Amino acid sequence: MISTPKIFCRLPPVLLQASSTKFWTVVSMFAAATPLGIGIGYAFSNVGHGSVSAAMSALASGTFLYVALNEVIPKELEHPDGHRLLKVGALLLGFGLMSLLAIWA
Repeated sequence: MISTPKIFCRLPPVLLQASSTKFWTVVSMFAAATPLGIGIGYAFSNVGHGSVSAAMSALASGTFLYVALNEVIPKELEHPDGHRLLKVGALLLGFGLMSLLAIWA
């Protein structure tokens, strides 16, 4: 087992018990995902201006909607802190403002 810095303490235990090679392979792949995605997006933006750009925008907005509807919003609304009505109001206000912004975009 490798000795890990404190910054990696939130990693899954199975990864922390892995060999040093496997650990750094997984960390390197995760770190390379964003620059690789930026490069692929930039390359595709120059290839097909209409359909490829629309498909990438649809994929990105679908990902945001999935994360918001399945992860963020339910966890925020289940807290018994007494601010549920305020949170729902802020959520609806945000949806409304983004819809209004979409008119001019």
